[in-house]
Amino acid sequence: MTKTKRPMSIEDLSLNINKRFDFVDKRFDSVDKCLGSVDKRLNSIQKEINFLASSSAREFKDISHRFDLLEISVAGIKKVIINGRFDKRMEQLERDMDKVKQALAL
Repeated sequence: MTKTKRPMSIEDLSLNINKRFDFVDKRFDSVDKCLGSVDKRLNSIQKEINFLASSSAREFKDISHRFDLLEISVAGIKKVIINGRFDKRMEQLERDMDKVKQALAL
């Protein structure tokens, strides 16, 4: 003997469908919260990327400025050496160092 299922009443079907919709609604709410969290994190990461990009640009500008100053200094040293004033400046520096040593010895 086979058992036959009793057909569901319209009320039972409606209740069953409503339960499934409630379940789906809860899942959508959960997914919505997760997406909100992901969105916040992505915004935070974007802010960090923008900060790093701008700070890297500032640091690059600072480094390039330092290289420019170094280039100017090297050019100045070359001029001093080429003009023959290097020896005179070294002699003056040695005299100044001797004066400092004498002052410290007192």
